[in-house]
Amino acid sequence: MFKYSTLLFHTLLLTCACSSTPPSQTPPATSASTPAMATSTPAVTTVPPDSSPVPPATVNGKDACSLLTSEDIQAVQGEPLKTTKRDDRATGRFLISICYYELPTAVNSVSLSITQNNGGKAGAVREYWEETFGKDEHKSEKEREREKKEARPPAGEEEEEGAQMEKVSGVGEEAFWSGSRVGGALFVLKKDRYLRISVGGKADAETKLKRSKILAAKVLRNF
Repeated sequence: MFKYSTLLFHTLLLTCACSSTPPSQTPPATSASTPAMATSTPAVTTVPPDSSPVPPATVNGKDACSLLTSEDIQAVQGEPLKTTKRDDRATGRFLISICYYELPTAVNSVSLSITQNNGGKAGAVREYWEETFGKDEHKSEKEREREKKEARPPAGEEEEEGAQMEKVSGVGEEAFWSGSRVGGALFVLKKDRYLRISVGGKADAETKLKRSKILAAKVLRNF
């Protein structure tokens, strides 16, 4: 399982938010298995200070805002697309393509980012993925469960900020879910790219994970 420091480093390095996207609050987090019925907007972060704007980065000719259709989103979130807000950034070895899919009900909006190699060394994304997410692979299930229990706060106390990572099957080559009390984000690797998707709205963590997997599978059609 991953502690908050690893996830925070990963998110700040590889995920940007459109400058016009309304910021969301980061509430105390919990594991993905904990029900959460609070209404929330999809998680976003500020642009890393060492990044710079670049010409539109594409995935097989499509920018991040072309990877999901209004019909795709309405089927999952129950509302058609209102507008999109795109940002493309270069951070070191990586190109990050970001899209905020805004819905009529703002809290139901969807945030998507695609990370791919920025020239240079081939396989940089897969290498970084392994460094970030692969460290947990050699732990036994018993060790993971022990760490999960140790990370829980005492009864009656709020959990400190941060969320642990949970491996997810059935989408991409490898995937991890970072669940929080009012939201979460799904990270999915395929080929030499990976995506991060976060859905807003009023639903528990399990439902948001299912919705994220459906949308991620549609994005992966273009990888």
